[in-house]
Amino acid sequence: VATKQPRFSSASVFLDDAAEVQDDDEDDEDEDDEDDMHPDDLNEAAEAAAAARDFHRSRAADLDNPRSLSRGDKFVSELEEKYKERDEVDFGEDAEWDEEAALEGSQEEALSLTDQASRQPTPRDPPLWLVRCKPGKEKDVVFQLMRIFLKREKTAKPLHIISAIACDHLKGYIYIEATKQAFVREATNHFRGILFGYDLKLVPNDERVDVLRVAKKKRTIEKNAWVRVKRGLYKDDIAQIIDYNDTSEKLTIKLVPRVDLDQVLEQDRRRRMSKEEKEKEDRAKGEGAKKRKRFHRPPAQLFDPSDEYAALFEKDSFEGGYLKKQCALTSVQLEDVHPTFQELQKFQKGMTGEGDFDDDDLDSQSKAISSFADIKRTTKFAKGDFVKVTEGSLANLEGTVVAVGNDEVTVMPSNVKLDQTFHFATHTLRKIFKTGDHVKVVNGQHMGETGLVLKSEGNVVVVHSDATKQELRLLSHDVEKTTEVSTGQVSLAGYELFDMVQIDHTKAGVIVKIEKDGFRVLTNEDVSCIIKLPEIRRKLLDRNTYAYDSNRRSISVGDLVKVIDGKFDRRTGTVKHIYRDVLFLQVKNRVENAGVICVRSNQSQLVGESQRDRQGGGVEQPRRGLPGLTPRGGGGRG
Repeated sequence: VATKQPRFSSASVFLDDAAEVQDDDEDDEDEDDEDDMHPDDLNEAAEAAAAARDFHRSRAADLDNPRSLSRGDKFVSELEEKYKERDEVDFGEDAEWDEEAALEGSQEEALSLTDQASRQPTPRDPPLWLVRCKPGKEKDVVFQLMRIFLKREKTAKPLHIISAIACDHLKGYIYIEATKQAFVREATNHFRGILFGYDLKLVPNDERVDVLRVAKKKRTIEKNAWVRVKRGLYKDDIAQIIDYNDTSEKLTIKLVPRVDLDQVLEQDRRRRMSKEEKEKEDRAKGEGAKKRKRFHRPPAQLFDPSDEYAALFEKDSFEGGYLKKQCALTSVQLEDVHPTFQELQKFQKGMTGEGDFDDDDLDSQSKAISSFADIKRTTKFAKGDFVKVTEGSLANLEGTVVAVGNDEVTVMPSNVKLDQTFHFATHTLRKIFKTGDHVKVVNGQHMGETGLVLKSEGNVVVVHSDATKQELRLLSHDVEKTTEVSTGQVSLAGYELFDMVQIDHTKAGVIVKIEKDGFRVLTNEDVSCIIKLPEIRRKLLDRNTYAYDSNRRSISVGDLVKVIDGKFDRRTGTVKHIYRDVLFLQVKNRVENAGVICVRSNQSQLVGESQRDRQGGGVEQPRRGLPGLTPRGGGGRG
């Protein structure tokens, strides 16, 4: 009796042929199931089987084709190279990796590479011809060809070319795309003596992509180099590069953090409140509280730099007092970043864990700053500069600059025994200044100021400013000898020195110095800081504003008061401005902040009679006002 052979459905081609067949009972069940199949199902199964056979044939052909295999391997290797070093900010062991997002990104990259490959030139595309051209006329010829093409486009004699290309890096040649060589020669006939149609060269297909390839500017990114943040909370702050990932083009930087613990605690407190509690608190503060700007830029301040371990705070990573952050190349300024002495000093405190420098110990300042960071930069030298060699076999040699080249300086040594000049690279030299030299600041917040050199040690120079009479600590790179004498700016964009300005809804201040693009302002919080011009809201007028002293006597602008408490105790000054309960006093014989100090009105006592009393306004008991508002009635509210 013939043994009944097992029957397989057409869908079995998708299964492994090496699988063992089950017993006869199961085969009978499969046969019964197939007999019961609907005719439409049978048709679908047949179509699926045919598709599977085609798939297996094409797959086998690909595997047998070394070129296809190498192309596939190359595609896989590109993806692996792209994603194997994907560098994200490490926020700790609890950080989660978004596997779905990563998979989606890989799929998008694969589609992008496939789409790019489909756009490569093929033999069916119109040829590209290299045509010799008169040097310097490349772009003019291409524009003329475009005009002729448009002019003759709808005529009986059109110009049979598809495109014309002039490359900046290729002088004396242009590219013309046309289906026939004769069409290219016809186009060149319009430019005899400029285009030479007798010398045509066909560009191979594998070289056509390079014709339009734009050479990417090579970035030189060095570890420990300085950058400046372009936007956000840390805008204009300097940072130092820790690491750079070429694949993802991501920088890891460290910078001095700006963390307001009070603001963080306040946000945490409000997060724990219910919606009703928040609304009740907002109503108690007033309707205007919701509309007020909540953003506040905390001062730059290091965490405890003595702590060597890394810490996490509000999703940010901190190490050694610094904030470690990852950012894109486009979010920082990489070139022409020149940190000032004050910025380097702030970084140095975090590196060494030391506090403020001793103002008199200039030598320790110079050594500390030079030891923790490379502050070399392209220094502009001039004939007559006194310099010192910092590197090489002639280190510590001093001399005078006699000639300046592009990247080279010629120096005549001061030592009379050396009667020949030497050539040095600019980065191996440092300027030297003597006490009494008159110099000008060429970089930083004091740029444009002039003064006399009081001390000089290493990279640090102490200058007595001609304009403000203050001592400025600067880097030797940032000053140069001059015969100018600056008097300082007195106005900028309608704002003048000693004007009171509004910064935000709670902060105001007095301009104590005008910078090149902003102001140094002493705020009502007794903080001196640089404020950019766009950050100032308006000028405040306080002619009719007043406050009360410790004896509840009325104080107005122009009054003489004496400070009786705080760090300015026993100082006497004239009231320059009043903001709420804060007095800005002009004190004699004080250089810092142009002689302006900030005190609470209840920390002062009126000396003599008030201006308001002399004008007969002291009889009433008016309410205190805010500056900049229109006076009302006889109350004197400002």
